Amino acid sequence: TTLFEKITVPLGEIGEAAIAFQRVRCNLAERIMADTADEKKKIDGRVAALESDVTKLLASYAKTLLTEEGKKRMGELDKAMDRFNDGAKKYTVFIESDKKTEAWALWKGDMEKERLVIQEQIDWMFAAKVKIGNQTSEDNTELANNMTTIMIIFTVFGTLFAIGAGLFIARIVLRQLGGDPQQVGNIVNKVAVGDLSHERSE
Repeated sequence: TTLFEKITVPLGEIGEAAIAFQRVRCNLAERIMADTADEKKKIDGRVAALESDVTKLLASYAKTLLTEEGKKRMGELDKAMDRFNDGAKKYTVFIESDKKTEAWALWKGDMEKERLVIQEQIDWMFAAKVKIGNQTSEDNTELANNMTTIMIIFTVFGTLFAIGAGLFIARIVLRQLGGDPQQVGNIVNKVAVGDLSHERSE
């Protein structure tokens, strides 16, 4: 459960967030080439939806962070993402003002700088989760092996105890009934079918 909830699910979330972020960038790159108002509106709508997805995925991922280093990295990622989104808004304003040169300068300058920070943090988080996942898997395997050994030991001792207890009880019963085991067995068989005629010999 821990491996799934704390490792597998977060890995999917950080991966989806990285993909959604790259889709934001692709749409922003297309934005500068859009000719019609309808095209621009569709692109802006996709960018807004993708930015919302990134925010939700990262927020969910952040809940699974356990180390101070991970939380610190998450904070840096959030700040870089905010700065990138602010740059994206200015980038769109430049395009709408027919200042494509300024838009491209922003794209290749400050926005690219934040992209590199975002990518660095995402790569670190992905690698950290994989490392923790491997360790958790190894711990699970060791625990399972230990429990298997313990179960085998208890099974062996339980079986030996049952055999010993059975022999002990059998000896007590034979002593109480008297006679050798074969004779006692014959008596038991007769009693089982209702024959009570046998008399114990002294």
